[in-house]
Amino acid sequence: MYSERLSGPGFLFCIIIFILMLTREGVAESPLDDDIHISAIAEFYAIHTCPHLKGHNAFAVGPGGYWADSFGKPSINTATKTALKSCTAALRTSSYKSLARRECVLFDIDGKRTGGATPTGIPFGTAAKGPDLPYEKGDRWEPTGTGRRGTLLLLHGCNRLDSIDGWLRSWINFYRTSGFRVVRPDSFAEPHDREVCGHPGEDGIDAQTRNLKLRVAQTLRTIASSVGAIPQIRQSQGHCCS
Repeated sequence: MYSERLSGPGFLFCIIIFILMLTREGVAESPLDDDIHISAIAEFYAIHTCPHLKGHNAFAVGPGGYWADSFGKPSINTATKTALKSCTAALRTSSYKSLARRECVLFDIDGKRTGGATPTGIPFGTAAKGPDLPYEKGDRWEPTGTGRRGTLLLLHGCNRLDSIDGWLRSWINFYRTSGFRVVRPDSFAEPHDREVCGHPGEDGIDAQTRNLKLRVAQTLRTIASSVGAIPQIRQSQGHCCS
C-alpha cells in the first residue's frame, strides 16, 4: 500500500464513477504468490492512472492490500525493480508476520498485465446479475413538490445507514420538495462476503474488495434497469468506508 504519489492502508474508497476490469475469486493470505489479489483501491488506481503515466512504469502488489507503483523510469528494469522494492519494503512493516514475510509480485508493466495479483470480485464496470433486490427492498421517499424530476439514489457506506436524521434528513426533504423520489437501496439484500470496514486486518482484503465491487455492480444494475422503468436516476452519495 505504497505509491510514489500516495500511500496508506487499503481502505475502501468512495465510488462515484464506474470502470471496467476482469476477475476471479480467491484468498490473498495463502503463501502461494498466485493467490495474491489486487485490492479494489489499488486496481482502481491502476486502471485510471497507469495508462496516463510517462516513461516506463511498473505496478507491484503484495498480500493484505499492499502495493506500490513506479513511474517515469528510464527503463523497464528500473521500473520493475523500484516497484517491487517499494512494495516489499511496505509489506515488511506489516504488524502481521504472515504478511510481513511474503513477497510482492508484478501486476502491470508499461500498461500490460503480467497475470500476477489477479483481480477478485465482480469486474469493475459490470452490472450485477439477477433481480435488483437492493432497489426493491430499499427505503423510498416520494416527492412532495409539484412535478416529478427523477429518482435520486442514496447510497450508504460500508456499514448500514441505520439512522436518517439531521443533515441527511434535511437533504432528503430538499430533494423531495424539488420533485425527486429518494431511494436508499439495501445492498445487504443479496449474498455477500463478511463486512470488513476500515483496515482489512490480516486476511480481510479480498472480502473487502469483493464487497466494494459488488456494491458498484449493484448500482450499475439499478441504473441499467432504470431505462424505461425508473424515472431519471441521480446519485447523491457513493459507497465508501473510512
